[in-house]
Amino acid sequence: MLGEGRAATGSNKGIIEQARAFGASDEELAPLFEKNSDTDEIKAEVEPENIDAVRLFIHMRTQWRLVSRTFSKGGVQLSQLIHTGLDYSCLPAIASWLRIDASPETLGSLRVIEDACLEIYNRRLSR
Repeated sequence: MLGEGRAATGSNKGIIEQARAFGASDEELAPLFEKNSDTDEIKAEVEPENIDAVRLFIHMRTQWRLVSRTFSKGGVQLSQLIHTGLDYSCLPAIASWLRIDASPETLGSLRVIEDACLEIYNRRLSR
């Protein structure tokens, strides 16, 4: 849950675990999150002009468009899911529900978050 000002806090230990599962290293995550080991509370710094974009992203985090890629490796048929971007068809409803003005600036910030996630999510494809 996002608080006022620059901080986003919550007991979302799963966010870090998910980021690791998608290939984010501890070195990449360390500067982004501050964790209180006593309470498992995670605190991330968010600039005030980006709070609406972060709130939108948090509520759209399950709305990824995926494509499947099938290939053969060592005679075995394998398949991979590739993230292509967020499904923006839900954005008007979510923005309205959160009472966020989906301005061009907010959407631009949301796309920066989306691009960073795509880089991490799809990095594992090159491994």
